[in-house]
Amino acid sequence: MVSASSLRQKLEILHKAGEVDGGLPIIRDEILVGLIPAPDLEYALDNLEDEPGAQCLMAKVMNLDESDGEDQCDPTDFTTYIDPVCLI
Repeated sequence: MVSASSLRQKLEILHKAGEVDGGLPIIRDEILVGLIPAPDLEYALDNLEDEPGAQCLMAKVMNLDESDGEDQCDPTDFTTYIDPVCLI
């Protein structure tokens, strides 16, 4: 989980550096696991209702209780915007 305000600050740093179509690396246990493109991150942040107080999910966690059967869209789940790294 990463605060939306922290992600917005990182996005602004990218924009100031002229990296409008760059992205942020997603690192887990010191290993690159993905990349979230700056335009996708901006779109996701813009769709949050409470950006200052939001915590954003940056990695999938297995949900054992999927008995409700409803596919609810969680605007703080940014995992759909992350491009995974393909290891060869």
